[in-house]
Amino acid sequence: MSFDWKDFLKLAEMLKDQSSLGLREARIRTCVGRAYFAAFCVARDYAERHLGFQPTRRAEDHKSVMEKLKEKKNDAASCLARLRQWRNECDYKENLAGKDMSDLVTSALKDAHRVVKALHS
Repeated sequence: MSFDWKDFLKLAEMLKDQSSLGLREARIRTCVGRAYFAAFCVARDYAERHLGFQPTRRAEDHKSVMEKLKEKKNDAASCLARLRQWRNECDYKENLAGKDMSDLVTSALKDAHRVVKALHS
């Protein structure tokens, strides 16, 4: 049985609301990461099945999937690009000064849902 990448999005939604766990910033950073990977993997699989994308299973796939989506699903490509930027910031930047963490996680979840919906309709 293959993994359902949308489960990452479900997990992100659950983590977002688990304030009893504490670790607010870590939870939000994790939510953004899981939202991105849910959207990316759904998009990668869609591009492979419907757009002739040949994944290399390497880092360059992240950019290549977005380029392939631009041909047919531009809104999904734009959402995925924003998600990737936010995920990179959350994974690699020590200080997210100037970012409203609540807005960031809300926007990331909304964009991930847009990608999934656009590619499953």
